Amino acid sequence: MGRKHPRTVSDLARWGYRLRAKCPACGHVDTLDPLPIAVRCHERGWRREIEAIGERLRCKQCGSRGAECGPG
Repeated sequence: MGRKHPRTVSDLARWGYRLRAKCPACGHVDTLDPLPIAVRCHERGWRREIEAIGERLRCKQCGSRGAECGPG
């Protein structure tokens, strides 16, 4: 990633990176397109920081929340 340090999902979308989410309950890992997430956050007035996104994501495998997120 070089010198870029993305802080928000908008940064990830702008720089062409994906959002990596790991479920702490079952360990399932997925990479997501950050653009639709950034758009939804903007529409609903939610925070766009990568750390805040994990609170809203739900695991596809076990249904738990609280994913550990970062650039993928």
